[in-house]
Amino acid sequence: MSFKLFFLVFQVLNIINSLFIIKFKRFLSINAESQNMNLEEFINQRIYNIYETDIYLGEPSQIIPGFLKSYEYKFYLSNNYCPKTEYYYKDKSKTFLYEDSKNNYYIGIKIMDSLIFNSSNNNEIKINNFTIIVDNDLKSPQCFHIGTQILIKSDEKDTNIMDILHKKEIIKSYFYKYKIINNDELYLILDLNIDTNNNNYKFIKPIINRFNPSSQTYQKWGLVFEKIRLNNYNYEYSENIKAEFDINYGCLFGSSDFKEKFEKYLKDNDIYIEDKYSKMENYIYFFDKNIKGIEKLKNIELVFYHRELNFNFTLNYDDLFLEKNNGLYFLVIFDYKTRDDWKFGYPFFKKYNFIFNHDSKIMGFNYQDPSLNNDFGDIINENNRNKKKSNSDIYIDDKKNTKNIFIIIIGLIFLIIVILFFGVFIGKKIFGVRKTKVNELLELYDYSAKSTENNIKI
Repeated sequence: MSFKLFFLVFQVLNIINSLFIIKFKRFLSINAESQNMNLEEFINQRIYNIYETDIYLGEPSQIIPGFLKSYEYKFYLSNNYCPKTEYYYKDKSKTFLYEDSKNNYYIGIKIMDSLIFNSSNNNEIKINNFTIIVDNDLKSPQCFHIGTQILIKSDEKDTNIMDILHKKEIIKSYFYKYKIINNDELYLILDLNIDTNNNNYKFIKPIINRFNPSSQTYQKWGLVFEKIRLNNYNYEYSENIKAEFDINYGCLFGSSDFKEKFEKYLKDNDIYIEDKYSKMENYIYFFDKNIKGIEKLKNIELVFYHRELNFNFTLNYDDLFLEKNNGLYFLVIFDYKTRDDWKFGYPFFKKYNFIFNHDSKIMGFNYQDPSLNNDFGDIINENNRNKKKSNSDIYIDDKKNTKNIFIIIIGLIFLIIVILFFGVFIGKKIFGVRKTKVNELLELYDYSAKSTENNIKI
């Protein structure tokens, strides 16, 4: 029984190790934020607080920050729109190469170098000769943009991180998902082994947008809803309501139309506050704890109905409000300019579980049990295999080797303990039998000796 348990644990570890996992953390720690939060802190910590990771580039390694850009498609080095940057000294890397020094790429240049992603549990995979697009001359501090959006511009094709990894045969599947670990940590899990006939998921297409009313259409990750309900207020629209996905946002961006409806809801419940206008051109609602009627917000329920999934996505008080010592922040904010669509960020992803396919452009919703987003059970079930990589450009980093050696050593120790346990158990059985036989012989000898003694006395 103990050996079976060990074998099962070992298999689970192999399954988790076989996934390609990039570990992200919030640029500003949410767990360390103030309990008396002012408006500026709320904006920085909860609205525009992007996910970052460390990427090790070159040999010897140089740490370059990478940022999850779920509204972009491509993976590239840039000196623009970087919350944090570091210099990349190409002359110091022994493995640096220009892929093609004669031809400039549409976005800049292409280089090649070794690269290591910051993965979960220090399980790092190093990739040699990784092709990287650079949008500048590398003379300034850089950051990586890690895009996960659907292809919009045709000239960016094959520049996504999953395109590159798939081409190098590092991953086999285009399915991926976001895994929220806590307020500060997020895993981007690639290479999920999902069958589209999997009964746990309902697969749908993403939303369709236009560049302008007369131009071509393009797709984005998101959902289209038929109606919205705020408590007892049902809002039906002549056109469907679109909600784009962007997990970086620690809130939801609401439509301008819903802003008016929310203000009416507050008025009908005798809650009188004014929105706060921020320098970032956002309207934000803050409720002081002494405001009359604030206790009624505990019963709030915002429901989005999706016809194709036939499912009500429901957000309640715990999802929609951030409690601080000085009051409550409403986690639905609004743009200064008129906005028809929604954006769904962290509060939505924390509650509902989606997977995405980068190649076929479909998304799967686990409508049977949304709470699966809070454990590793779905990951293990989805990836129930031990993937073997055989690409000469890939090798496991020393940290991973150390981890695997440690697992093997622990396994061997456990196996030795099991063998010793069974050895002692069998030994006792054998020794017990032998001891019984010895005792029988001694008793027989003692009996014979006494008989001999009696015979001599007679």
